[in-house]
Amino acid sequence: MNKNPLSLQLDPEMFKPVPKEERVQLVTMRPSTTYWQDASRRLKRNKVAMISIVVILAVFAFAFLGPYIMKATTGFTYEEQIREDVDQPPSLRHWMGTDGLGRDLMVRVMVGTRISLLVGLIATFIILIIGTLYGAIAGLAGGWVDNIMMRFVEILYSVPDILIVILLSVTLKDPLTIMLESGGLLRGLAGVGPGLISIFITFALLYWVGMARMVRGQVLQIKEQEFVTAARALGASNRRIILRHLIPNSIGPIIVTATFQIPSAIFVESFLSFIGLGVSAPMASLGSLASDAMNGVYSYPYRLLFPSLIIALIILAFNQLGDGLRDALDPKMKK
Repeated sequence: MNKNPLSLQLDPEMFKPVPKEERVQLVTMRPSTTYWQDASRRLKRNKVAMISIVVILAVFAFAFLGPYIMKATTGFTYEEQIREDVDQPPSLRHWMGTDGLGRDLMVRVMVGTRISLLVGLIATFIILIIGTLYGAIAGLAGGWVDNIMMRFVEILYSVPDILIVILLSVTLKDPLTIMLESGGLLRGLAGVGPGLISIFITFALLYWVGMARMVRGQVLQIKEQEFVTAARALGASNRRIILRHLIPNSIGPIIVTATFQIPSAIFVESFLSFIGLGVSAPMASLGSLASDAMNGVYSYPYRLLFPSLIIALIILAFNQLGDGLRDALDPKMKK
């Protein structure tokens, strides 16, 4: 006789295998994932965003690899003039035709796309640094410091952007030209030209206010969290709290805002170049190529068609990617 008291309390029926029907009904828990893994999974499910990524990568390959491939296969370069091919329509020899000087338009559109993309990326980087730091400092400081800093932002936000950009571009063009020609601190930027430098200056002065307002709103929410309080209790400085806690925990909205800022910067640069205040010869961007095409738009419409299509494609792809990133990086969208 088994005298173990535990054996009297155990029912042998409890140790029988569970039927298959009952096992199917059990709820299987989702495996644990990190924030970025979950965001990546949601982004991959967004077909429009994934198509936009493919389009953006194709545009980058077109801009940065295309000129070298064209030179190796056809021998056409950005500045080469072929006198017998002046004003040629699109053909198997010149896929996008040629201009009035016999230059292959496809190579020029490739180089112009490269310059426009670089302008958009550099301008967005400037906006990202200034706006993120300004908004984080204002949100963390609070009180009268926050009020003064944000009133300054609201003043800049109320100013018509395009008008100020045009005024600054016109005002800075001559001084920058003199400084570039005389050498000195800007002698290394002589190849960039005064137009591009003035564009970067105007972006640094005006276009960071939207980023600053967004980051400030995020910091106002995050700075009341327990981990920020713990960092303060351990003696962390404001600089460490901003760089190690506040900005990393706001990185999702920052990435989304920066993604939307890239097409905006490209559009502004194209507009300024179109009216003659941006990229100057011998450099060319999509805006300056479109401006040059206006002289013969009725006779040679293809000269305007291809740069315009590239601009529209870039802006559409980045905007769709920004929408996909916003949905993927927002925890509230998690099902």
